[in-house]
Amino acid sequence: MLAACSPSVDHGKGKADANVLSAKLKEAKDLSESSPLKSSKLALDVLAEAETTGFAKLAAEAQLILCTYTTPPLAIDTTLAFCQKAMIYFQQSKAQKQRGILLNSIGILHDIKGEKDVAVASFEAAEDIFLELDDLKWLGQVYNNWGVVHVTENSLEAATRLYIKALEVNEVSGNKRGLMATHSNLGRLYYKQRLFEQAKEHAEKGVRLAEEMQSATWLPLSLNLMADIYNKRDQIPKALSTYEEALAIATKNGDDYNLIFTLNRLARFYLNIDQPERALSYIERSLSRAMAAGKRKDLEEIYLILGKCRARTGQFQAAKPYIDTAYSLAQSDRDYKYLLQAYQQYGDLYYDLGNYKLSLSFQKRFQALQDSINNLENAELLSRLEREFKRKEQEQEIFDLREKSSQQYLFLVLLSGLIGMIVIIAGGLFFYYRKVRKFNEELESKVQERTEALKQSNTQLERFAYIASHDLKTPLRTISSFLSLIKRRIKQYNNPELEDLLSFASNGAKQMNNLIEDVLEFSKVSTAEMKKETVDLNQTIRSVLYNIDDYLKGNNGYVETHQLPLIEGNGGYLHQLFQNLIVNGVKYNEQDRPKVVISCQTEAKQYRFCVQDNGIGIDLAYQDTVFEMFKRLHTSAEYEGTGIGLALCKKIVEQHGGEIWLESSSPEGTIFCFTLPRAKITQPTTLA
Repeated sequence: MLAACSPSVDHGKGKADANVLSAKLKEAKDLSESSPLKSSKLALDVLAEAETTGFAKLAAEAQLILCTYTTPPLAIDTTLAFCQKAMIYFQQSKAQKQRGILLNSIGILHDIKGEKDVAVASFEAAEDIFLELDDLKWLGQVYNNWGVVHVTENSLEAATRLYIKALEVNEVSGNKRGLMATHSNLGRLYYKQRLFEQAKEHAEKGVRLAEEMQSATWLPLSLNLMADIYNKRDQIPKALSTYEEALAIATKNGDDYNLIFTLNRLARFYLNIDQPERALSYIERSLSRAMAAGKRKDLEEIYLILGKCRARTGQFQAAKPYIDTAYSLAQSDRDYKYLLQAYQQYGDLYYDLGNYKLSLSFQKRFQALQDSINNLENAELLSRLEREFKRKEQEQEIFDLREKSSQQYLFLVLLSGLIGMIVIIAGGLFFYYRKVRKFNEELESKVQERTEALKQSNTQLERFAYIASHDLKTPLRTISSFLSLIKRRIKQYNNPELEDLLSFASNGAKQMNNLIEDVLEFSKVSTAEMKKETVDLNQTIRSVLYNIDDYLKGNNGYVETHQLPLIEGNGGYLHQLFQNLIVNGVKYNEQDRPKVVISCQTEAKQYRFCVQDNGIGIDLAYQDTVFEMFKRLHTSAEYEGTGIGLALCKKIVEQHGGEIWLESSSPEGTIFCFTLPRAKITQPTTLA
């Protein structure tokens, strides 16, 4: 009785304690984007106090924050344990939303551990809950994280579908946090497919949103993507400063995921510019963080980079244990990406150690595994093309049936109206209609047969171009790898003549690689379904000039552009069109100050663009063939290139419904002109 009657003060104190802990939890949630480390520390403090005082609800909410809103410096298994404890409480209290949030977090954690099946099952369960609740905010986040699973498995088609669903859901719900994640993920996906312009567009959006949201988690991811794009385009200073900016943010916030991710990228960056000692300092720091955080999945990449750093500094025996460990982990996880890298590093290592037999053995293993992966990728590509072809066929059949049904319905209405007035004329019309329809059916059947044959032929040619180009890269990589190894090996013999011969061979392999890359690019434009949007060509030119700024400065080039319109088209392809024409005008130019002028005239139904340069011109004998593939008018020693640039320009213009031609050419310069259809859209303001 005393215990029941007297603790009124204790109840008040308990309520006050609960209010204090609730306030701390709110602060932890508010800090989750801008300062994950502070947020996680607050949540851990609340968890400890709530478990001591018996506030089960507050303890579960603290565990939810530790699992969901931050990237805490905790081992994955520890975080998973928090998820499971919180899940028990929210299941008992029938809190569906919290269950869905935890399932999303559990999916992410199992994906990091490499347990893909468990991750997918968690995302599927979370999707069901958020669909039932009509919670678009969290549904978008589930699609984002689910897509990552498919990216790591290299199922890019499935990942793209999920990211597009995430983008649609997040745009409808206005969820900026989800949008910045989607833009970052889509940018990384386009980057993997070498669609750098699209990747850059999404990365920039991701950075803007992350800065606006003060997201310490997503800002480093988007910055790393921007740095990767700069690095791929040989904009080395921009790449380095952007990597370091991402590293500073991740270090400040104790974000192990982004910290390890960025350290690995910086290590690879310094390896690529032949500074292995600098690379070693970054990768050793990454190993220390990964071991402390229990991030086993990152160890494969880290050990491979460590092995490469040791080998580059001449420590061949010290490099082997690192490669051995990475190889063992990759075999255990069936991770073919890192298994390939391990084979390649074994080949290089044994070559440097003078064991050519073992080196060749690993090169053959690398080649065999690469061929197997390529066969799987090609099979997936063919399957996708086949599905797309059948889908378009079915759409055409449905359209034809509807058209036929509409014609028959119209005929019956007319016939029923006329039959009461003039029976003879109606009978004559019916007879005439039957005769015409039979003739049309016969004609349509022949046209359809020929169209079908042409479609199949075009599809097969496009498949061949893509697959042949893709497969050619594999033996070319082997040739380049061995040439590089031989060049390194013969340096000690001081044979300039042999070194020159190997340089010629290496340059040939490089030119062949560039040619294959351009053929792949041409194939993508040929096979890609044209996705159109409103494009401000003034912004496109700004983007092109920013992209080729180093090239223009290196050649003392200058671009003058007049006011350009808004059009309906594909932004990435139009960027490529203008960039190719501008670079050609500067490249084929012997003036001290190469100049390119871009102008536009408005006509009745189209815009007429002209790109004029003061270059060397084109000989009259070749002016009709400049848009043919592989048509080069100069040797590669005179001017670099593959002969595909103008053919690609022609393909892009034609896919937009326009034409391109050589307007004039003389020793004083060249004018290329092309047309693009006009669209009924508001025109841009004056060009700044």
